[in-house]
Amino acid sequence: MNSAADVRTDGLPRPADAPADLVAAEALGRVVNLSSVKRRFDPQLVQTVVDHMTLGDELAYSAWKALRPVKARGRQMLNQALEEGIDAVENPPVELVRLFEHVDTVPDWVDWDQLRRGSVAIWRVGRFVPICLGYSSIGFGFSSYGGTKALNFTRLLIDEDRAGARMAETLRWVAAVTSPDGMRRNGHGFKYSVRVRLVHCAVRFGVGHSPKWQWNEWGLPITNTDLFFTTSKVFCANLVSALELLGFRYSDQEKEDIFALWRYIAYVMGVPDELNHVDVADSLYKNEIVLAVEREPDEACRILLHSLIGYSTQSTDGYQPIPVWLMGNMTQRQKIVMSYGLLRQLTSDEFCESMHIPDTRFKYVVKAASRLIALKEMVARRLPHDDTRAALATLRDVKAALAIDDDEKAIASADEVGRAIQKNEADLDTTMRRPVKL
Repeated sequence: MNSAADVRTDGLPRPADAPADLVAAEALGRVVNLSSVKRRFDPQLVQTVVDHMTLGDELAYSAWKALRPVKARGRQMLNQALEEGIDAVENPPVELVRLFEHVDTVPDWVDWDQLRRGSVAIWRVGRFVPICLGYSSIGFGFSSYGGTKALNFTRLLIDEDRAGARMAETLRWVAAVTSPDGMRRNGHGFKYSVRVRLVHCAVRFGVGHSPKWQWNEWGLPITNTDLFFTTSKVFCANLVSALELLGFRYSDQEKEDIFALWRYIAYVMGVPDELNHVDVADSLYKNEIVLAVEREPDEACRILLHSLIGYSTQSTDGYQPIPVWLMGNMTQRQKIVMSYGLLRQLTSDEFCESMHIPDTRFKYVVKAASRLIALKEMVARRLPHDDTRAALATLRDVKAALAIDDDEKAIASADEVGRAIQKNEADLDTTMRRPVKL
């Protein structure tokens, strides 16, 4: 139970390390149109979405803070808990025990067969999945005004010498959690998610302790709402939508299976039940609310997206969803125009206008290609096919290209995050406002 000092004037609990004068959620600078949005949607649900813009993953944050002082021993305890279970750890801090009590509890609504079907449905379409993850998922996620600010502080997705590793990290995590049975207790995706959940805590700590973090403008670094939006909208709904825009077709059952998988991923990542989606319709409805109350993207958001475009059109490292023979015969400018066209086709004109993505003729090339894909998909679905075999083959290719010997090195460490934030504080104002040029 929170003491009086831990409860804000609006009655909500004050997150650990948050300032005493943190404003009520509806007064945050990132929140807009609240009255009109409450008239359009369920007002109680709108308030829940907004309230969670000042609330975060206290369970994991307290565990991370308990492990932080013991450094190597803390990493050892985490690794042992992941591999052998929390009962195998000698004298673990109570905060770590509570975290594992949560992640080790599988909700009643989890149907492992359904989650496996969701995994197969995602990856059966082949190498187009990473394209959509890059542009429609990760790219679209950068439009979140408040949700991107922690990324600007770290610059891990801006600086060319680090962007590639961190982009690969994100794709590696998605491949792990969406692999068939990857979210089982001993699955790679489950373990990866717990590690990433704690890295989020390191980001929250480092960014939240920066004197330049604007609490009453952006809210808590990495809020529950941000995490819900990332799992439910960015990596789930947007991925399905983009693949359908490319010409693939999912049955209603396949969509429910995919959304059920991401519901459980979100649960393990710390999204509260009152915010997490329960099915496709619930996800779409709640994310409409998130988009309606979030301030429009600013220059800091656009910097992240255009940095992604710059990196993806220059680097040849890691998995290459677009054929090398095609990329190798294109100039740098042509590659950028191609990226603009993909964004125009796989997201929306409204999004692209807000993120200063030019309207190029290449989008018509993508539209033409989508018609061919749709025709091929229609024929292929009528012929005998093995979706599981196709999905596993795609995942083998993706994972081989993104492979790394040490899982811990695959994730940005707490020390790396801390150093990045301290290094970038001096020129943060310039970083978040510099004009975008490609």
